[in-house]
Amino acid sequence: MANVLTMVLDGLEMFVLTIWGLQKRRFSSAFNLLSYAVESMTTSLVLYLSTTNDHRGLVFSSPLLYIQS
Repeated sequence: MANVLTMVLDGLEMFVLTIWGLQKRRFSSAFNLLSYAVESMTTSLVLYLSTTNDHRGLVFSSPLLYIQS
């Protein structure tokens, strides 16, 4: 009887640890996805701001200005 109870408790422990591990992996995956999204948006924002603030020094010319008729 004690062996059966030990086997049941070991099985229950293994089940709980498996469920716990899956939850931990799911949380880790969601955290990694969220941190990647935030990093990507931050990088895009920095690139956008760096190009819009630097427009004063740039002179754009059209290739049509160089065509002589």
